[in-house]
Amino acid sequence: MSFEPAISVENVSKTFRLSRGPARIAARLRGRKTDVEVLRDISFTVARGESVGIVGVNGSGKSTILQIIAGTMSPSSGSVTINGRVGAILELGAGFNPEFSGRENALLGLKLMGSSTKEALAAVDEVKEFSGLDEKFEYPVKTYSSGMYVRLAFSVAVAGIPDILIVDEALAVGDAAFQRKCYEKLAAVKARGGTLLFVSHDEEAVRTLTDRAVLLHKGDMVAVGPSDAIAFRHRSMSLMETQSQKIEGKMFGDGSVSDLTASLSDADGKSRTSFGSGEKVRLRIAFTPERKLNNVNVGFRIRSPLGFKVYSGGTLNDDLNTGDPRNGFWKRWFDQGKRVEVDFEFDGRLGAGKYEIQALVSHELTPDYRAQSILAWRDDAAVLEIHASRSRFGGYFDLAPTVTFVEA
Repeated sequence: MSFEPAISVENVSKTFRLSRGPARIAARLRGRKTDVEVLRDISFTVARGESVGIVGVNGSGKSTILQIIAGTMSPSSGSVTINGRVGAILELGAGFNPEFSGRENALLGLKLMGSSTKEALAAVDEVKEFSGLDEKFEYPVKTYSSGMYVRLAFSVAVAGIPDILIVDEALAVGDAAFQRKCYEKLAAVKARGGTLLFVSHDEEAVRTLTDRAVLLHKGDMVAVGPSDAIAFRHRSMSLMETQSQKIEGKMFGDGSVSDLTASLSDADGKSRTSFGSGEKVRLRIAFTPERKLNNVNVGFRIRSPLGFKVYSGGTLNDDLNTGDPRNGFWKRWFDQGKRVEVDFEFDGRLGAGKYEIQALVSHELTPDYRAQSILAWRDDAAVLEIHASRSRFGGYFDLAPTVTFVEA
């Protein structure tokens, strides 16, 4: 990868005025706010060929910085330097003329990206095919649904073969099949050495598609670094937005639980981290309550080598599965200082590779996961290694289907 910068953001700030003229003077005299500062001194660079994510809870300034980088909004101070052709997917329908057809908007968008008339005419059928809009491609975009807007916007952005692709979280509006198609295209842009700037709440997508990430919070740049480390910080902030939190290494929580650990063994209790696909795995999660606890869920997540969530569950899932949670683990009380250990046993029918195990202890006010607060969470609590099975199945999970030959 070349370290020639494709995007340079230097000391960018953005302030919106709430009022102007006499109304602004009157607001000042009454002691009311006249401005809202949404970004403060943001600086980072994206190298040519690099993939960078921008994450943050709602109101952190993600979309604003993306619009400034894409050139659809000016900063109040600071500067942005872009080296290369940019394809941007920002707010739904941004830049589209509602009276124009999808085809006419596609031609206009391609030209705005720097394509010549000849190049735009050659690419417009590719836009139609990728978007899947069929005959609606010839309809005015004012007749489009939000999902159709996304299809057109993304298809235009990638058809121009941009050097730099900027994507906001608008993809969440599209249907599942088109989202998958888009993520495959983003991966292809990255594979061919294109530069990607990607904003999303989808942690798996950020961890998988980007090399580094920028964490914003209330207009400030909190951190920049490897995507998995920034995803951890983002997760701690989003899960504990209304709670005071403590972060120690790979663990965060509100201090109610200490020494959260996870260990692996086989069905006989022998400590192991490496298993053949399909072997019985025993996962033990242990913690020490720092106060008397009840309505507790002890859970874990398994993430694939690429960071995708393969499974998540816990004691509350077992309570829900076996009957009334009010008669199960959820109703137990745990004394302060007394070590708690919970075993989960399962068949490790996973594809070959190393899987990250995340452990968590949560308080569930109601037994349905709708009123959750995190007491403790640990990334990389354990690593589960799975060796290939004789069946050589594809994917992350072995369904082990029963096969029956039906004779005519």
